[in-house]
Amino acid sequence: HRFNSPSTVQSQAMLNMAAAWSRRRPILLACTSTTVKTVAADLLVQKMVERRETLDTKRTLAFAIFGCSWMGAGQYFVY
Repeated sequence: HRFNSPSTVQSQAMLNMAAAWSRRRPILLACTSTTVKTVAADLLVQKMVERRETLDTKRTLAFAIFGCSWMGAGQYFVY
């Protein structure tokens, strides 16, 4: 049995809206998601692996640019 509770219906509606948005703006979605991913990974490494007291913002900016330009837009067109 599939439950059709209000929260399930609302969740499905939100997923449908997100899917429609991603079909209309695939490059924006690719750039946004890969930028967030690369920045989060760099921040995690700086704080947890390297145990830095202060963040290297220039390095994080470089990862953001790389995430957006190559991993997001560049690979969108390559693949």
